[in-house]
Amino acid sequence: MTADNDLIVGDKLPESYRWNLFDHFRERGEKSADILRGVLFAVAGASIYFVVNQNLSERTKIIVLLPFAIVMMMIMYGWDLQRRKSIKRFETLRRGGLVARHSDFDSLDVSG
Repeated sequence: MTADNDLIVGDKLPESYRWNLFDHFRERGEKSADILRGVLFAVAGASIYFVVNQNLSERTKIIVLLPFAIVMMMIMYGWDLQRRKSIKRFETLRRGGLVARHSDFDSLDVSG
């Protein structure tokens, strides 16, 4: 048996290792989501810049720019919503340990 196998008790990792594993996956998920949202936001911003610099009528520019502006607002709203949900999930796990069930997250109030 290796040293790592000695740490496993039955099918469970010690509490400190589970928290480290949870923290690692949380950070990895947040970083991936941040990169994706950043890329989407940059693409929408670049598209707006491109349209503004075209020789189009003002009405056409507004019609074309409106969806990009809505997308940028939705990205920012989604970013904030996920941040608040992540904080609530972490607090739930801290209160209930890692035995907190996924169903606990479905009923979380993320307002405020």
